[in-house]
Amino acid sequence: MGKIDLGEVKTTTRIRNGVEQVIRLFNKKQRRIIIEAVESRPEEMTI
Repeated sequence: MGKIDLGEVKTTTRIRNGVEQVIRLFNKKQRRIIIEAVESRPEEMTI
């Protein structure tokens, strides 16, 4: 399974308890693509 092109993924930086986290924001279409890819992956493949 190769990389899936999701188009532009927005990122935002959130600081929580002094820890800076970069969070990736997916839109509904991208979420659906990800969910379909996860459901159709081979059994031995983990995420």
